[in-house]
Amino acid sequence: MNKLRTLTFLAVVAAFSMAAGDASAGEQIINSRPAYNPLTAFSNSTVQGQSVRPDTVRISGNTTVTPTPSSTASITCTGSFTGFAGERATAAYSFVVDSNVSFPVQYILEGAAGDGAGLGTAGTILPGLHQYRGTFEASGQTFSRTTRSGFTMTISFVSGAAAASRGQEAVAAGTMAVSIEQFDIQLARSSAAVIAPAQLLNISTRLAVQTGENVLIAGFIVTGDVPKRILIRGLGPSLAASNVSGALQNPLLELNGGTSTNDNWKSGGQQAEIKATGIPPTDDRESAMIATLNPGAHSAVLRGVDNTTGIGLVEVYDLAQGVNAKLANISSRGFVQTGNDVMIGGFILGPASNSSSIVVVRAIGPSLGSRGVANPLANPTLELRDSQGGLIDSNDDWQQGSNSTTISNRGLAAENSKESALLAIPPPGNYTAIVSGVDNTVGVGLVEVYQLQ
Repeated sequence: MNKLRTLTFLAVVAAFSMAAGDASAGEQIINSRPAYNPLTAFSNSTVQGQSVRPDTVRISGNTTVTPTPSSTASITCTGSFTGFAGERATAAYSFVVDSNVSFPVQYILEGAAGDGAGLGTAGTILPGLHQYRGTFEASGQTFSRTTRSGFTMTISFVSGAAAASRGQEAVAAGTMAVSIEQFDIQLARSSAAVIAPAQLLNISTRLAVQTGENVLIAGFIVTGDVPKRILIRGLGPSLAASNVSGALQNPLLELNGGTSTNDNWKSGGQQAEIKATGIPPTDDRESAMIATLNPGAHSAVLRGVDNTTGIGLVEVYDLAQGVNAKLANISSRGFVQTGNDVMIGGFILGPASNSSSIVVVRAIGPSLGSRGVANPLANPTLELRDSQGGLIDSNDDWQQGSNSTTISNRGLAAENSKESALLAIPPPGNYTAIVSGVDNTVGVGLVEVYQLQ
């Protein structure tokens, strides 16, 4: 285990409804990144969060709790609700831990809701990066009457093996640090269900677009059993507003081998439809198209009109998030250079009210040669960063990564040992994967982002 990752905790407390005015909009930051870690400030203490939607209380930020052989580290979230007679408190949880110790750590979830019995569950955190999900309910009586009251939900960590029952912890020597990124409690009157993982809402790649085989090629997969409506954009001139020099001045966009093309988005016959999405290109020379695609593999190619070159950006947006189909992954290929001309793959996980999602990011180079690609990137290196530029993880040579076994077991082992791969379980948000060559080497590379179930 080379470093501590993020823990995300989301709990759903059901069998009661949130009354109007229980929590205001927005969210309370416990301790924003980069931050010190006040280990004692959150040990066995209570923190009041705020609502990010009408039925959710969220505590967010980044702090660390440390269970030791002599103490239990915990965080408690509090709120209020109106309980209804005859209903029973239930809860659903989902959290992510990357354990940096070899011994197991017990987690305990305990809550109380009004005059209903307390509810709780416990389990074992395993070494490595894992996601934990489940549901549980109050073991005792139902609510005896309709009444407004309060609730609490506490997540605790105890170093040592999971106990046969609470109060019989087998404490091990050593310490485990747990980084808390997100702690949600969703209030609802229906039976609790685990919050759905975030899905890919946007995927994009930025690269220096050249000619011939070195244009920017973005592949993506639509999964599900119904068509998916998407928006594809090919940007260039507007990148100058983001201080990108050498931008592609007149991008041309092709979908699925040229079955659909666009040069200058206002002239493609979809101007009104594209404007209605709220995210049309800001420069008339840029390209865009809306398409409804069947499940399967698709590709978009970005090149310069008349073989011009420069830095370009290809983007795919999900315009139909409610249908039973989703963007499952993107794999973009192009010529990876140095400095500002490395390959940058971006993706957005959402909506914000959903839970963390498992992703595998890969940087491919040497194995492209066996597919007839000239001048492949000989030794790619990979970084995954959050929306603030903070480094989440990095990898050079995938078999040396801390989650290489899990990646291989999911069928995503890279073909060449010099290629890079990493597994992460981030909460909803914006993320960037950066592919470059070790020692500033250059060549054709491929960046891939897979969302796993």
